[in-house]
Amino acid sequence: MANFYGRESNSREEWLHRYDRVTDLGVSEWRRQSRPDGWKRGGPIGGLRNFKERRPWTTRELPRVFLSHRRDDEQRALEAASIARDEGFEVWVDIFDPTLAWLNAQGPAEDFKKAVAIASTIEMALLNCSHLCAIWTELTPGSAWVPYEYGRVKDDWSVSDVVCCWTPLEPEVLPSYMHLGKVLASRRNLREWFRQAKKDWPWVVGLALIRELEQDLED
Repeated sequence: MANFYGRESNSREEWLHRYDRVTDLGVSEWRRQSRPDGWKRGGPIGGLRNFKERRPWTTRELPRVFLSHRRDDEQRALEAASIARDEGFEVWVDIFDPTLAWLNAQGPAEDFKKAVAIASTIEMALLNCSHLCAIWTELTPGSAWVPYEYGRVKDDWSVSDVVCCWTPLEPEVLPSYMHLGKVLASRRNLREWFRQAKKDWPWVVGLALIRELEQDLED
């Protein structure tokens, strides 16, 4: 299966490609603390707090979408990722992240250090994505991650243009918060959403940089 990062690597160059501002935390420190055997009090979470309110994706030339889904909807997520790439997006899909693959192979699933390391890796990916596409099917209810990821990327506007929900279900059966973004029923709708989002990308970056400047002035 193709790797959306282009290669299986955990080199410094690969990390910097995936996470533009990872140097704010320190590449070696982040990678060390992200390993369950290297996690300590505060761990990567402490470092993430230093730039949680920043928007690292503003340094990217292309928008990047986070594909949020349950494991049972993997194929639908990959289809959405393919459409996104066709329309000029970079993508993040959990199954192609080499760090998550390594972590999932380590120790028992209930291991606390492992769970925190996985959560921190997902959080870093969310911080570095400008958009999110949630895959919602009849299998999604009960997911702990999809609602969190959706809210984590959604911007401050009441109704957001940077998140969407691609679903085969009727709109009225969706959780109410999904209607704070775009609800899309067809592949054509999804493609059109990505296409418009790509056109709006310069405006999204500009607005984010203005908000970042305002935060600096307040500090």
